[in-house]
Amino acid sequence: NARGGGDAARQRHQRARSDCGRTPPADASEAGGGPRRRPRPRSGAPRRFGVRHHKLRAPRKHGLSVSVEEMWSRLSAAIAQIQHHNISKLSYEEHYRYAYNLILNQQGDMLYQGVQLQIQEHLVNQSDMRLTPVFSLSIEEAQAASQAMSGSDKGKLRDNTARLLGLLPGNAEALFPTIPAGERFLSAVTAMWDDHCSCMSKIRDVLKYVDRVYVPNHRREPIWDLGLDLFRDTVVRSTRVPCRTNLLVAMLRQVYCEREGATVERRTIKAVTDMLLSLLHDAKQSVYTHDFEPIFLSTTSEYYATEATRLLESQRATYYLQSAERRFAEEQA
Repeated sequence: NARGGGDAARQRHQRARSDCGRTPPADASEAGGGPRRRPRPRSGAPRRFGVRHHKLRAPRKHGLSVSVEEMWSRLSAAIAQIQHHNISKLSYEEHYRYAYNLILNQQGDMLYQGVQLQIQEHLVNQSDMRLTPVFSLSIEEAQAASQAMSGSDKGKLRDNTARLLGLLPGNAEALFPTIPAGERFLSAVTAMWDDHCSCMSKIRDVLKYVDRVYVPNHRREPIWDLGLDLFRDTVVRSTRVPCRTNLLVAMLRQVYCEREGATVERRTIKAVTDMLLSLLHDAKQSVYTHDFEPIFLSTTSEYYATEATRLLESQRATYYLQSAERRFAEEQA
């Protein structure tokens, strides 16, 4: 028995030595000789076999392959090309990216102010080239008309504005020759306005990211509204040249000449009226209601008051009533 126990001990020792070099089974089924099971998939999205899963990397910092000055230089050149209608080779995507990078790198103020200055300078140049040469009033006439249309000490319009401007009945022969000059000037204004709106629409497309991010965060005006305000202050209400006075007088004279029987281009007057309605004086008033409408209503009242007095003094009441009805129809047409 002792001999048999020694043999059993030696066999166990040999099996232990031989098992030291073996790889342990992956699970209990492999150790027992049963079928090998596929490992249970991890929780979450299923793994796609055959696709390498790279380790996620932190996003790169916003580096600039082009300097800030160079990006603004290229963007400014693109805006100039838009203003001169040379957009056949212009890449909107490229210049949108420049504006995007400038905003991301805290250069929004520089970008916004640069665009504002460039639009203003372009409007000044266009006004000097297209409007100033076709002013219908001389410098002396513009000064006299501006004084006539200015308010009194209490802020109200003068009662004799129409007389000072020569817009009373019986002065048609003096003002009929001014119709072509007034038409040329008003047409030039509307042409410049249409050109400006077309350019601002394209500039707004390039600077969409400015409107989306910079404008609301810094409480600035959108690019389109900025363009309208610049046109109002730089062209219509220019302090360099008497554009506003020429504009108002030209419109008043065209209306007066039509009342006196002349034929004028109504489409041009309507286009200028629409332009003044599009420009805002403040949050509640347009430039039309603030600048033109009070003078227009004042001179109209003075005109018809003078005509009514003359008719009542020289004609019968029936003729006066017929004339009044005809005037109502003309004003509503």
